[in-house]
Amino acid sequence: MQWGYSVAVLLDRVRSDAATLLESVDVSRVVVVDDEYADGVERLIGICSVAKNSEAAELPNLARIEFGAPYQIWSAHVRSAWEVMDREAQRELLSAAFRLEQGSGGSSDDPELLETEHAGDDLAADSLQQVLGSIGESCEFVTLSLSAWEDKGATILADNKAPKTLFFFDRRYGDERAGTDEKGIELIRQAQAGGARYCGLITHTVPVDGEYEAWRSMAGEHGLERNGFVVVSKSRLNSEPPDYYGFLAMMRVTALAARYAEVRTMAWNIFEQSLDEAKSAMEDLSVVDFDRIVFASSRREGVWEADTLFRVFGILMRRAAARQLHADEAVSRAVAKARRVSAMPDEVAGALGKQGQSAAALRMQRYEIYDACDELNARHAPLGLGDIFRVEAEGSDYILLAQPCDLVVRSRGLRNREKNRLGRTVAVVEIAPGDPKGGAVWGELPFYEDETADSAYANYGSTHQVLLAVLDLCVLQASGRAAIDVETECPDLLIEGWKKRARKLRNHFRKALKLNRHLAEVEVGSEAASLALPEASSTLRIGKAESGDGVSYGIRRVMRLRQPWSGALLTEFAQYQARAAFEHDFGYPVDPTLE
Repeated sequence: MQWGYSVAVLLDRVRSDAATLLESVDVSRVVVVDDEYADGVERLIGICSVAKNSEAAELPNLARIEFGAPYQIWSAHVRSAWEVMDREAQRELLSAAFRLEQGSGGSSDDPELLETEHAGDDLAADSLQQVLGSIGESCEFVTLSLSAWEDKGATILADNKAPKTLFFFDRRYGDERAGTDEKGIELIRQAQAGGARYCGLITHTVPVDGEYEAWRSMAGEHGLERNGFVVVSKSRLNSEPPDYYGFLAMMRVTALAARYAEVRTMAWNIFEQSLDEAKSAMEDLSVVDFDRIVFASSRREGVWEADTLFRVFGILMRRAAARQLHADEAVSRAVAKARRVSAMPDEVAGALGKQGQSAAALRMQRYEIYDACDELNARHAPLGLGDIFRVEAEGSDYILLAQPCDLVVRSRGLRNREKNRLGRTVAVVEIAPGDPKGGAVWGELPFYEDETADSAYANYGSTHQVLLAVLDLCVLQASGRAAIDVETECPDLLIEGWKKRARKLRNHFRKALKLNRHLAEVEVGSEAASLALPEASSTLRIGKAESGDGVSYGIRRVMRLRQPWSGALLTEFAQYQARAAFEHDFGYPVDPTLE
């Protein structure tokens, strides 16, 4: 998009957007530490210091220098030789030195790669200079070699501009006797210890799509404060053409990391305080009140007591947290600062382009909307509105849409108006992928697909009645499959009402299995004998199988659509079922293709 402009026009626009961005994130100085800013002779001395003495002596115009002498002596001779060379000789010497560096154990086994890296470093340094070096008085741009940083770094970290300074360090400083490829990481650690809030590591060793993973691993491996730095791929700056706006986006991330860390820390402190306050409030409840609120109400409604306990605790904690959050002025100030960084000016937001999907954000959204099958089934969660089942024969999903009160199993192990009979059915609606047409016929299930987070749709026109007793079996199995062994005790994790329900289900299916075996013994045929086992549905093909003392059905619970999304879907479904039926219209033309 942006390369439709001439280079000059593009750079003017980038500089303007960079200035706006830096002002919005409250950065008034950018400091870049890179050996590209070292004098040529210092880069030469750095290479010679790690090379073999005999190899350094073979470099052009350095044959008379005794590299076995102390560093102070031979480095002074190199500087003297450098000063009397013309620019062409200096360029030839540096080129030979770069080749020597590679041959002496440089960063690659490829003979040409080291010079390619240096060329890329030059281009990256030029790109930084073009973007940040000419954005005006609003932001100071400082470039330092490694040796200059070692002389001036402590002073820069201590001055009054330090809190508003964005530091960028190269990862390796092979031209200045850095000794290792991790010198830049060491510098970030030192800068953070000196109070630097915003640091970036610029490196050609990490590709663009590996920046976030490298940031996470480097922080853990090297003991860095990960909320105070980011990793930036140098390929953003040395590509043809450079990805200026990609680099600006990473500058913004650097500022965001520190601001968000401040907000999270404050929020966590309030969370801990509200946790203590809620705990005290729970402990202040009398035994009688605790019994009425947690156990008696749960027993009456067929709810697990632990769920009610967490509901009560959540109410108390939410009240305490809200009170503290709104009363804490420091939190308000921190949020306002972070908001200023997050809410980019429109012109910069447009230039940076549309943000891609965040896997973490999609995952968090699914956590909010859906209960996963391993969470539901492992704790034997009772059947509920929004439960989603997969029919094995066709691989299709169906969602249970029924009034929650009608699904609750009461303390006697029965639902309302059941009267000891287990023949009631419930509506399940087919779930279809894609974006169908048809208005009120379809209800959306947002973020349904696990990998893509695409929506799916409940097809109200494809509704089936399924025996509740069969779906109840899904609750009894940690796998979520509809199955029962009539000689096995029910799981201990079931709440009291569901334990009674499980006994009724065992008796119900025990009688069915007994009749099934009797019919098999009188040789009425396997198909006729199987009629003794309850059918899951008269319209939905759900297989069933008898094995020993058990029976299983080809359906299992795979997840649950949570409230309020499931409640909204139930309302839409009820409206669809209650839609008005009008006589057909005489005015529409006849479409032969539909006849």
